[in-house]
Amino acid sequence: MEHRLAFASFRIGGSSLNESEWTEYFGVQPTEFHSGPRGDCWWIESSTISDDLEPHVLELIDILKLPRLDLPAKAKAAGVTLMDFFCFWEVTREKPQRSKELSNQTAAILRASVIAFGVDIYKD
Repeated sequence: MEHRLAFASFRIGGSSLNESEWTEYFGVQPTEFHSGPRGDCWWIESSTISDDLEPHVLELIDILKLPRLDLPAKAKAAGVTLMDFFCFWEVTREKPQRSKELSNQTAAILRASVIAFGVDIYKD
């Protein structure tokens, strides 16, 4: 597998998440579902080939059919304590002009569904 300089994951978590409920709601199988002593987490990862973050986030927005205006209320009712786009970003000398910023339109979609956005930055 080629080393990726960027990717995004959508995560939703809580103390007693129902995997099938969220799989049915989003209409897609999660990349992973983890259940453990610190809670449950349903997540899906991007597969886009791009060194910029925006295409990865847009892929997930399309798959999850966002914005979903009912998502914040559904998440609250289900006891969700984590709902975010968590992104990996590697800084390299070879490709310094890459973008980790989201367009205003993409950021507005996340805000409409009350989804947090975070970037974990790594330097080579």
